[in-house]
Amino acid sequence: MSAHMCCEKVRKGGDRWRSYYRPCKRPGSVERDGKWYCGQHDPVAREERFQKSVAETKARWAEEAKANRIRAAAPQLLEALQGMFDLVGDRAPEWDDSRIDAAVAAIAAATGETK
Repeated sequence: MSAHMCCEKVRKGGDRWRSYYRPCKRPGSVERDGKWYCGQHDPVAREERFQKSVAETKARWAEEAKANRIRAAAPQLLEALQGMFDLVGDRAPEWDDSRIDAAVAAIAAATGETK
């Protein structure tokens, strides 16, 4: 066990108007600027955890933004795809049938039709 205790103050309790703090009860494991901190209150580790959380949040928001863009563009994409098939019709026998079948299935799924 370390001879030094964590120097951080943690909230002990209180009410709406005031808070009471007590010293952290964990042993100090790292010294920063002459003060001892436990693993939870170490300023460097705390900053790393914060930056990791920020990065995860930004990644999640980027995924959600991409999904929202796709969701917003879906009606126009569906309309364009349907228009392309109306224009081309049966005049493209050289196309790969599996691609056409996949596009037709996608249109049917998007419009709620069953084939």
